Amino acid sequence: MHTIQKVLNALVQGLVQGITEFLPISSSGHITLLEIFFGFKIPLTHIVLLHLASLFAIVLYNRKLLARLIRSLTNINPRSQRDTQAHAFIIMLAIATASTALIAIPLQTIAEDPPLLIVIFSFATTGILLFVTHIYDRLRHPYPTQSDALHKHNYECRAPHPLQALVIGLAQGLAVLPGISRSGCTIAVALLLGLQKSTAFQFSFILAIPAIIASFLFTVGDIPATVDSALDYVYIVIAIISAFFVSLASLTLLKNMLYSKLLWIFGVYLFALSGLLWILFT
Repeated sequence: MHTIQKVLNALVQGLVQGITEFLPISSSGHITLLEIFFGFKIPLTHIVLLHLASLFAIVLYNRKLLARLIRSLTNINPRSQRDTQAHAFIIMLAIATASTALIAIPLQTIAEDPPLLIVIFSFATTGILLFVTHIYDRLRHPYPTQSDALHKHNYECRAPHPLQALVIGLAQGLAVLPGISRSGCTIAVALLLGLQKSTAFQFSFILAIPAIIASFLFTVGDIPATVDSALDYVYIVIAIISAFFVSLASLTLLKNMLYSKLLWIFGVYLFALSGLLWILFT
């Protein structure tokens, strides 16, 4: 493959990852479509490396909250006052991460080489979930509230309850299936469970951190086998950089659309996409 074409492929992969990982339309589903229809065969290890860009974006975007959680986790001075909110948040993250593993590990085999029908069904499922969440949110809060405006830039780490954390973790586990959006699924489920938008947004993306790190650790040993030359590492770095900057923009866009009650727009897109794929290829 020509060098320029490889660079363009890396930029496209990064663009797709950055847009689709955080916007609720499924990065893995769209990468699968790139592989099926455009011949972009992307090894699983490369996809995991692209998710590292998402990890860096999450860390930068949530740096204040993460710093607070780390301080709470490393505070071993018995005389200092314990940050109970941060401590509870960490415990709920552990519960959600454990429940994610219960679902994600058994589904991993299907996720590595999914039939197109599963991708279509998964896109539609995410779309339905976004619509149901929008209707529920409209019924609870027909108009934007002062509370929404106050919490949009609130960095308090309000933890969900244990059962809420368990269910959100299960929702994240389902998102290993291409077409099920991790961000869409976890945020929607969190809102349906009664969490505030700020808590749903924060918990969803902080919860992604251990999942991304675990995926990287499981596949890092296979990376050399999927790289043909030293130049391929350059293309991977280009894709990661591209994904990182697009991810930051996508996070901001998602947060604004969440508070503006506009996530249903992504549901329309996913319904249209799944319907088109069904008509053309089944």
